[in-house]
Amino acid sequence: MSKSSYFHQKMPPKKLRHTYGVETQLSMMDTAELVGGINNLIRALRRRGIHVVDYDNRERRLYKVLEIRGSLCFLAAEETDGEKDN
Repeated sequence: MSKSSYFHQKMPPKKLRHTYGVETQLSMMDTAELVGGINNLIRALRRRGIHVVDYDNRERRLYKVLEIRGSLCFLAAEETDGEKDN
């Protein structure tokens, strides 16, 4: 989508404009940029003491998302006794 066509789109209702703009910007980003953003969010949450965990196995923490040959993969590990306090 070119910049000129982006600015000439019909605007959604005022309540939805903020969300609409963010979703549109995200849809124009490369996959590598999105993956980098996800990794930044994971690190920011971890610094706050919030860990993203596996829904079925709460011992597994998400550490990183990677793009390998066009597929997205994640790195997760089970926490050890030393990590449980963090």
